[in-house]
Amino acid sequence: MPLSVGQGYFTSSISAERFNVIKESARPPELSLWEKIKAYFFTTYYAEALECIFKLYHYQELNLTPVQVRGAYIKLRALASQGCKEQFIIESQEHADKLIIKDDNGENILSIEVECHPEAFGLAKEINKLYPKPKNISLGNTKPKNISLGNINYQTGIFWRQFI
Repeated sequence: MPLSVGQGYFTSSISAERFNVIKESARPPELSLWEKIKAYFFTTYYAEALECIFKLYHYQELNLTPVQVRGAYIKLRALASQGCKEQFIIESQEHADKLIIKDDNGENILSIEVECHPEAFGLAKEINKLYPKPKNISLGNTKPKNISLGNINYQTGIFWRQFI
């Protein structure tokens, strides 16, 4: 069972054979009658996972942007069962990212390369330089201040400790 989607007791498996059928087919995958019945009674996100796999294999024919391809990959990872999330690997290279899904034996069941735009990351770096994130300030050594709310006086340190 290469990929399991869904959470808890309600999971469905997508076999390596199903991956190959989706890869070879030009049409989006369709659910069988039994799969539709299961999807009606149990939310496993099986149909959404198949749709993501189809988008990943056929992103060029569908004219998907690199952002949309990464979005489908991230959505598929989010739909995967907890134990399968480590099967999703992104290998970043200089001008492309390799999106990989491995089976239980470590074999690639899906591997595609998507170009990345370094200028977008350069812009993000410039924004971080212009607007740096504030540093974390420890609140442990601060001296409590007295504040007044109407007729009630509070020491801020004591007041906030009630909520922690």
